[in-house]
Amino acid sequence: MALLKRYLLRLVIWSAALFVFLFVAGSGNDVWSALSRAPALACFAMILACFPAGLSVGAGILENPGTFFREGLKLTGTTVVLVALAFVVIQYVAPAALAGGRTPGAGNDIEPRELTLPELREHGREVVQRAEAGPRTDLDAWLAANTFAFEHERRLAHSSLPFFLSWIGALAGYWAARIRHPQLRTAQVLMMAVFVVMSMYLGGENGFELVAARSAGPAYFAAWFIVFVPAMLGLGLGWPTMVSVFSGNAPPPPVRET
Repeated sequence: MALLKRYLLRLVIWSAALFVFLFVAGSGNDVWSALSRAPALACFAMILACFPAGLSVGAGILENPGTFFREGLKLTGTTVVLVALAFVVIQYVAPAALAGGRTPGAGNDIEPRELTLPELREHGREVVQRAEAGPRTDLDAWLAANTFAFEHERRLAHSSLPFFLSWIGALAGYWAARIRHPQLRTAQVLMMAVFVVMSMYLGGENGFELVAARSAGPAYFAAWFIVFVPAMLGLGLGWPTMVSVFSGNAPPPPVRET
């Protein structure tokens, strides 16, 4: 239970710190617009905080097969709750707040990010059917269809990130605890955090700009590029970690300086 408490404490601290940073960095001079983005920013901060929270408990969870099954099950259950929380905020709370904070006179164009899940599915079904009924060369119709479909899948992809980032953090924490020099340990963790964040950003941006926005057909699958690298990183770290944990052999100790 102590590991779970540590995870939740780190999650709260990092979520608060990241939210303040994101809110201040993105507020500018339009405070009302910044307030309307607060639920989305808070949810995104919580998702990012899952990595350092998992990092803080990785060595304890993966100490041996017994702690892996016992504490790992608790961590997995907690991440499932966080996934459900992220799903509710991303699909309902954040879009409603964004729609309520729309600037007067901004027009009547439907913004997919301002639609709750039922509204997004309703409007998205219409534009997709319109694109499918038209010629394949109608890129404008497919751009509108893929914009709605991409937003739908992007929200699902983002909702799954607490699970991936928590376990990537735990796996990274297991190996980081075996690095003797604090400077190298810190550098490894920071570089991994930057790599994961940049991969998610580039996956989301390039998935839409280079695939969905240019396809004359359904391309909503590109939204899942956001979780592709975190998922592969988790698998890549998971295999050697499981071998180490269940073989009972700790990784070789660091070479001592002479």
